[in-house]
Amino acid sequence: MAFATNTENMSDIRKKLKIKGVFPNYTSFLSDESHLHGEAETMNFPITEEEIRLTLSYFEREGIPVTIQGGRTGITGGSVPFGGHILNLNRFTRVLGIRFDDSLKRYAFRLQPGLLLESFNSILNSGKLDTKNWDRESIEVWQQFLSERKRHGFFFPPNPTETTASIGGMVANNASGARSFLYGSVRNHTAGLKLILADGSAFLVERGRDKTTDTWFSIKLDSGVLLTGKLPNYSMPHIKNAAGYYSKRDMDIVDLFIGSEGTLGVITEIELLITPMPPIVWGLMIFLPDEKAAINLVQRLRGERGYGNNVSYLPKPAAIEYFDRNSITLFQRQRSINPALKHLPRIVHKNVCALYVEYHMKSLSKMESTARKIIRLVEREGGDGDTIWAASNTGDLKKLQDLRHAIPEIVNSIIALREKEFPGITKLGTDMAVPDEKLQETIAMYSRDLSYMNLEHIKFGHIGDNHVHVNIMPKNTDEYERGRSLYREWAKRIASIGGTVSAEHGIGKLKRELLKVMYGFEGIEEMKKLKKIFDPYFILNRGNEFSLETQTENEGENP
Repeated sequence: MAFATNTENMSDIRKKLKIKGVFPNYTSFLSDESHLHGEAETMNFPITEEEIRLTLSYFEREGIPVTIQGGRTGITGGSVPFGGHILNLNRFTRVLGIRFDDSLKRYAFRLQPGLLLESFNSILNSGKLDTKNWDRESIEVWQQFLSERKRHGFFFPPNPTETTASIGGMVANNASGARSFLYGSVRNHTAGLKLILADGSAFLVERGRDKTTDTWFSIKLDSGVLLTGKLPNYSMPHIKNAAGYYSKRDMDIVDLFIGSEGTLGVITEIELLITPMPPIVWGLMIFLPDEKAAINLVQRLRGERGYGNNVSYLPKPAAIEYFDRNSITLFQRQRSINPALKHLPRIVHKNVCALYVEYHMKSLSKMESTARKIIRLVEREGGDGDTIWAASNTGDLKKLQDLRHAIPEIVNSIIALREKEFPGITKLGTDMAVPDEKLQETIAMYSRDLSYMNLEHIKFGHIGDNHVHVNIMPKNTDEYERGRSLYREWAKRIASIGGTVSAEHGIGKLKRELLKVMYGFEGIEEMKKLKKIFDPYFILNRGNEFSLETQTENEGENP
């Protein structure tokens, strides 16, 4: 839609849209959890879709970049502005309706992007929601949902560590979490989106309805304009991945925008699919003597390796999480001195690695049978079946999950103290994943290089998806620079064996160099051509995925 500047002057427009200057009381909006700091001249907090449309069309006309923000929990700088305007969606938080998808046999909630994950989880857990502005069909489905909820409950499977993440941010980055091993990332649970482009035009895309033809797409805007174009021609890795624009032949068009990091359009409505709660949920914390034993057990839990016919097939876990010896030792040390960690279970074992394995089962007998088989597997790998922790109720499960989440938070607190002495250093956290057959050599590479470089570190995370986070904890500027060089070298090696430089956190502004390593110059150019179809002047989230300098050099000056 065009903005009528002939009837309203600039000050009237800014007043109508509640555009503010970024004064000291707003400086927290210039950074996110990456600790990257930016700058901006103005910002606003729209509460209606019309305000978003007008804001975007106004700033596009003025040639001013717009950075879209939600919960600002990202760790790659994606919501950090490098000049221009901030469009913050943290007041755009309504639940707009619900429907039942007959083809998928799942309920789908229609949400605004500023709603936080913890708020959505609370709605699913409590069944409490204001529905007074819903249409009749949504109210009827809501009553059906409440009735069914009494029987078994529901949950949203993607579970990022940070529950204050906004739903819009999770979709924009294709977030996941521990349970992605069984349930997949946010992409697997998104049925539809509504987006607004930089010029204020809007459109809807629905899974199953809107598809590409080979790699060509066609999208009809609410203005009647037809946008057509071609997807990038690069090959995406066949693994958990959140790097670059999603591109496959004959795919659902909605998948293009999931994980696009706000660079193609502003997501204003999201249709999320929820899942019935399984009757039986167990968490097992398994202690093992070394890294080799842990990897062997992971491969056996995934059904890749066995011991002849002695152990029959195991059901697929919901999650397989890894903790190396350094992670366990760090947790033990911090728990003994930090009162905030005292409520978490005490690990008494020394010099051990650990796996957290979570199962979602239909029957207790099946779960018990699975647990007995796992005990035998653990003992064959040199572990002690009697030391396994088993959690089968909500309280105990939460303690084990909180222990997992506490480990990266401990690292963050240590780095925050070191940064006071050496400003500019940060935690160096990898987000890379590899194909199944490359897991063992990748973990060996991490261990070998870190030992040689003598860098303090921990290795933990989503080993079921071959997605292990390495957190390098530099003690000074020299270690920080050596760690950064090592990280870049790892990215090259992992890209060369079919891996990804980002499995769940996205690229943002901090990992653009790594994305170039993964897709090369031609792949980045194809992504830029695609972006130009939706955002001709590179207004939206400028600097995410591609460098600003490259855009200016190749696309010409903005208006």
